[in-house]
Amino acid sequence: MTNASSYGMKVVATNPCGEQPLAPYSVCNLAAINLANFVDKKTNKVLYQKLSNTVKICVRLQNNVIDATPYFLEANKKQALEANEVTNKVFETISTSAYRASIEIAKEKGSFPFLKEREAFINSGFMKTMPEDIRNDILKYGIANSHLLTVAPTGSTGTMVGVSTGLEPYFAFSYFRSGRLGKFMEVKANIVKE
Repeated sequence: MTNASSYGMKVVATNPCGEQPLAPYSVCNLAAINLANFVDKKTNKVLYQKLSNTVKICVRLQNNVIDATPYFLEANKKQALEANEVTNKVFETISTSAYRASIEIAKEKGSFPFLKEREAFINSGFMKTMPEDIRNDILKYGIANSHLLTVAPTGSTGTMVGVSTGLEPYFAFSYFRSGRLGKFMEVKANIVKE
C-alpha cells in the first residue's frame, strides 16, 4: 500500500459533508490533491508523471473506500452505489451538451484558432469517450471554446452574489465579512431561510 500523504493527497471521508449536497443516507467520499506538490521548485516545471500517478492512485483509493466502507445502514450502501450512476449521467449530460453547443458556435463563428490537429484531438483520452456525432462534427467544424468542462469551487463568488457556493463548504451560515473598502457586511446564507 502506498502512503497517500507522500503523494500530496488528502483523503476525507465524512458525513455530513460541506463540499457537496447530499441526499438522505448519502455518504461523503472526497479526495484532494495539493498541486503545489507537483512542481519542481528548481526548474518551475510541472511534474506531470508524478501528478498522473497520484491521480491514478487517488481514484483507485477512493473507489476502494466505497467498496471497503462498512455501511451500517443498507440505505447508506444503496445511496452510495446509486449516486455513482446519477453522477455519471449528470456529467455525461453536461459534457455532451457543452461540446454540442461549442460545435454550433463554431459553425457560426469558426473554431478557436489553436485547434489545428482535429484528428489528434478527437482521438485523445477523454474525447475518445464522446459520442460519434460529436467527434465527427469536431472534425468537420471544430469547436469554438478551448475550455468547456472546468469545475471550480465558487465560494467567494457565490457568497458575493448570493447564490450556491458550489463545491466549497459554507464558512458559516451567518457572519460578518470585510470588503476591500474596509466596510463590514453581514452575510446570511439563503440555505438558512430555506
